[in-house]
Amino acid sequence: MKLLPLEVWEELWAGLEGGLQEPLSLPDLRWLARQGRWACEFSRRDEGPQLFDLQVWARDLNQRHDLQLQWAEGLPTLRRGRPQALEYLLLALGWRGFAPLRIGGDDAELTFEAAGTVDEESLRGPLLAYLLAQLGARLDDGRLLRCPCPAQQSGVPVDLEALNRSCMDDAEFERELIETFTAEGRRQLASLAFNYSSHTLHSLKGSAAMVGALRLAEMLGEQEKALQKDRLPELEAEFQRVVAFLQSRVELSGPRG
Repeated sequence: MKLLPLEVWEELWAGLEGGLQEPLSLPDLRWLARQGRWACEFSRRDEGPQLFDLQVWARDLNQRHDLQLQWAEGLPTLRRGRPQALEYLLLALGWRGFAPLRIGGDDAELTFEAAGTVDEESLRGPLLAYLLAQLGARLDDGRLLRCPCPAQQSGVPVDLEALNRSCMDDAEFERELIETFTAEGRRQLASLAFNYSSHTLHSLKGSAAMVGALRLAEMLGEQEKALQKDRLPELEAEFQRVVAFLQSRVELSGPRG
């Protein structure tokens, strides 16, 4: 379990103690308690920087938190950032009551604009301050949040014809293949961090080719011969790019029948 800095917890508990001394501060007390609960959830969930698909992420939040996120047409959706931290930042901002929340931005950052004016008094609290700092995000005039989330390079990381050939156009088999590739690929990349072996690289190369990740398979093939461990971050980034694309495809195909 990853821990938030001690000063975040100290500020939360100090706020709770102060709230108990003031009968009129019950809303503040509840707000601090809610941020404390979210802080616990976030410390268990945060996976740090990663590649994620913006539309898949937004749809998931809409379903779980009723945020009613919308995104601008043509906005690059494959992003590098901290999706869990951004999720809890939106919750801590209290923008649920200002739906819909429109996502815009460019290749360098994402913007989140509320449909109505946000009460400045609600934009406070230790968890909010912590997550803004962690993400390098900033607030503009109480309605707009700006957060660095650079877009990944353009182009589809998976050859869909190759994927369809591997699965023989069987949607259920495709889903199982994607799940297996994702789980085994993460395990193999973790293994490469300790033992950068041609055997593991060869195995992952075969799996990548099966799901149509031909660029990743090519990179792994090169490393199978060269064994340059300093290239591992590039392999991890391309793997995450492939996984984000494949998971988006699974999401769009809907739940299992």
